[in-house]
Amino acid sequence: MNWQDIATLQKEGMDIESHSVTHTPYLNILNQKQLDYEIGGSKECLASQGYNSTIFAYPYNLGSNNPIVVNTVAKYYNIGRSGTAPLMFLNCIGFKKHPQNDCRTYGPNGELNYANRYVARSLSFDIVEIKDSFNNTNMFSDFVKIVNSQSTYNQGGKINAIPLIIFHNVDLSTNKPYSTNVGFFDQLMKYTTFCNICLIFTVQAIKNS
Repeated sequence: MNWQDIATLQKEGMDIESHSVTHTPYLNILNQKQLDYEIGGSKECLASQGYNSTIFAYPYNLGSNNPIVVNTVAKYYNIGRSGTAPLMFLNCIGFKKHPQNDCRTYGPNGELNYANRYVARSLSFDIVEIKDSFNNTNMFSDFVKIVNSQSTYNQGGKINAIPLIIFHNVDLSTNKPYSTNVGFFDQLMKYTTFCNICLIFTVQAIKNS
């Protein structure tokens, strides 16, 4: 991608958000200066091109369990997006394996909560594609199940949970991990027009050269 490609995406209605400067898998072991470069520098880089990034996606889904990393994200962004859950409960109550009472960043014991505004939980659909051996019928069925799983929690016109789904690359490739076929992606997106509410993140590492 180049900046002209990114400008086209924005004109077509996409939000342009941050994913670190170098897409490093090592946020957990960086010092504060390095974290400010990777996390804050990504926001600064986008700002230099006219994009106000308010969301940070953790590269490789690493760092969201580290208070130093999360605190750095909180310095620069309104929301941080992590992985490993198909639904994000807007009040952070509903994660059965990780019970909590609200969306505060830290719990009463001083430890990071499993979900908070800087660790919004999401699911990489690439994992589903690999599990289903890239069988379009099975992948579409699983996508529908994930998207519709929100209906159990959203009753009486109140939204309590939304599916956050990630696609890393969308191109002409087929049967390639972390790369969704564009035709199949189009099929999935057409289905989302029937959703009450669902958010789709397409995440692409962009390096500033």
